[in-house]
Amino acid sequence: MTEGIPAQPEGVIDAPIARLGAGAKRAVCPGGQRAVTRYRVEAALRDISLVRLFPVTGRTHQLRVHMAHIGHPLLGDTRYFTAESANLAAQYHAPYHQLCAVKLSLIHPITGKTLEIACTPDFSVDILFHLCNTFFRQFLPSAVRNFSSGSFFIRIFFLPDTSFFLNISFHVVEKNCLF
Repeated sequence: MTEGIPAQPEGVIDAPIARLGAGAKRAVCPGGQRAVTRYRVEAALRDISLVRLFPVTGRTHQLRVHMAHIGHPLLGDTRYFTAESANLAAQYHAPYHQLCAVKLSLIHPITGKTLEIACTPDFSVDILFHLCNTFFRQFLPSAVRNFSSGSFFIRIFFLPDTSFFLNISFHVVEKNCLF
């Protein structure tokens, strides 16, 4: 999850990264080591984006540094943040940077075979609920939105290819009628 929406829906960030001083912080610097990251915007909603990142090289903090470099720091990142991303992190209750691996691929050092490890994204639950709430306010017809009472259920299904979809069920009551 990043602050804002990148101008291009997908692209390549090819920018060298170097250590700043004696600490752990890194930055894009002309004399740094070559670092390449591919990205693709998966979803965008007003002030945040779900971006899939593909590190081509493996520099320390590469994904975090590159996204901050193009003006879209990771939501909740306390090292490479802007004032705007800090405000959004507070608004969305993102207590840590919203970066999670969904698949790791490597060559096993003994067998030489490709080893793939897939896992479920670990985004802040508050962010997912906020996205669902925003979805309902923006995309549901006002005739459905304006019922005085009722309930809905949201189920998030994570698929083997690391994508996910929402299954939404409505149970709406209005004037003693079940719709």
